[in-house]
Amino acid sequence: MSAILQQPTVSSFVAQHAVPPREAMQQLFPQRDVKIPKATDRDMMAAPPKTPEELEAAYRAGDFGGRRPSDLFLTTLNVMDQIFSDVLRTIDEDKNPLVGLVSRPLLGTTGSVRASVVAPTRDIVHYYMAHMMEAKDEIVFSSGFWDNKSCNAQIFRMALVATSRKLAQERPDHRLSVKILWSNGYPANGSLHTQSHVTTEKIPTMLPVEDTPNMDYEIVNYHKPVLGVLHIKYLIIDREKLFLSSNNIHDKANMELSVHMEGGVVNSFYDTFLINWKIEMQTPFPRMNTPSTTDFTHDYSQKPILGRIAEDSTPINLKLPVPMPYTNWKGEEVREPEARNPYIHPEEYLPLFVHSRLAQQPVPMVVVNRAPEGRPGHLHTHNPQDAAWKSAYRNAKRSIFVQTPDFNAKPAMKGVIQACRRGVQVTLWICWGYNAMKENIPFQGGDNVKAMRKLYRQLTEFGDGSEKNLHLYWHVSKGMREPHEETEHCHIKFMSVDDEIAIVGSGNMDVQSWFHSAEVNVMVDSPQCVAEWLHAFRTNQDTEVFGKIDPSLDVSPDQQIINMLKLKK
Repeated sequence: MSAILQQPTVSSFVAQHAVPPREAMQQLFPQRDVKIPKATDRDMMAAPPKTPEELEAAYRAGDFGGRRPSDLFLTTLNVMDQIFSDVLRTIDEDKNPLVGLVSRPLLGTTGSVRASVVAPTRDIVHYYMAHMMEAKDEIVFSSGFWDNKSCNAQIFRMALVATSRKLAQERPDHRLSVKILWSNGYPANGSLHTQSHVTTEKIPTMLPVEDTPNMDYEIVNYHKPVLGVLHIKYLIIDREKLFLSSNNIHDKANMELSVHMEGGVVNSFYDTFLINWKIEMQTPFPRMNTPSTTDFTHDYSQKPILGRIAEDSTPINLKLPVPMPYTNWKGEEVREPEARNPYIHPEEYLPLFVHSRLAQQPVPMVVVNRAPEGRPGHLHTHNPQDAAWKSAYRNAKRSIFVQTPDFNAKPAMKGVIQACRRGVQVTLWICWGYNAMKENIPFQGGDNVKAMRKLYRQLTEFGDGSEKNLHLYWHVSKGMREPHEETEHCHIKFMSVDDEIAIVGSGNMDVQSWFHSAEVNVMVDSPQCVAEWLHAFRTNQDTEVFGKIDPSLDVSPDQQIINMLKLKK
């Protein structure tokens, strides 16, 4: 074990002393009385190359399992400057040493990217179900929102029942722990505490308690007043498998992304779950003393799990059924457009991507989260997530690719402008009309149409042709020829830089994610993974084919769509 992993963490302290996570946090990472450095415009400027000594310091600050990350990866991990050591320095400088929602020794780690699901929520929950049925001791789940009446909540409950029955047959006297952390607004009891237990009387209305007698349920509701919502979505099974996702549990008509990872990164997100849980547990975590290893938990060449997923998903993904009900961003019930091609050839739409053996090898990763900030304002960017994004924009040399539902945060806008002016090719895949009503509330940044026109206008004002480096696309669903404002959107949160590194997780490029929400993301140093993710996005969307927009045209988005269709005929 490396010297870094021998340092205490919240999860190791809780395991050793059997105390609530809050006590471990206070003992190991007490709050400090310090003044947080103020961000400046220098954050977005091109930085000078780092010396070999500085890169070596960044490498030694994380536990990368002896694997040397790329120089770009080490450089991109800075917070206010340009190297990984500045990520740690930001944590050291902040009043809250856990501003990154992970213990410092678990910030830099390794992991294996096993598979990715690029599909609507129902397919991701089916993938959850297949792996939940392999659970032996515990299921740990976090969701930004849980719609109890949704079809996907019902699938999740079915997964728990199936898991319970399988466990009862294989280990009749064994119990399985299920811990759930979600954010459904303020607790019903009116408490203003960030964390509060969902009462045992209410749990049976949400989960199948009677049908799963061998499961111990515990749910905590999380919300930091006023604006610090829990925007985190991931699943951990037996502290061996991590599914980092973009989707909540509801029936929104969104394209989503879930990334299945294993290895040391699972320990980091396990630690994050405890930090967010914070309060005393009614029953302990069974795997508290069993950290994840770098060993693979499943031989994908045997395919029993993949076969079951394919069996569950085929009726949904390959031969689309009669349009099923969803709710759009306004909360109105809608149906999939009739114009969708009802038969999509299998190789044209692959919801489950099992990554190549090369991509599945352990690679350097860094957990770049942000703690919630409930107070109004646009000042709190002193955290690993925002720092990694800023540095990614600043240090890109060739290309930046971003897919996000909303793009309007000023630091992100500034980052795009600076990158385009350096000659970097910036590609944005965004949604037309997504959350437009909420995004147009004062101080929320404005909708995507306004943001894209602003980006283009500011670039053209420089008069150096840098606007030609900006490539804008509306999300277009597979089988469609144009975006649909009222029905289908993309909820994927993804960024890649120079086709070498990727940042994937829960964070959007909007005001809420940059300045307020609790977020989780991971930076992956793997050109192979980046290439396979981009291939998956292009395969399961028609954005690149039909979504190109020209912000120089002084016409409305709907007129641009009409123009696009004329050009394609």
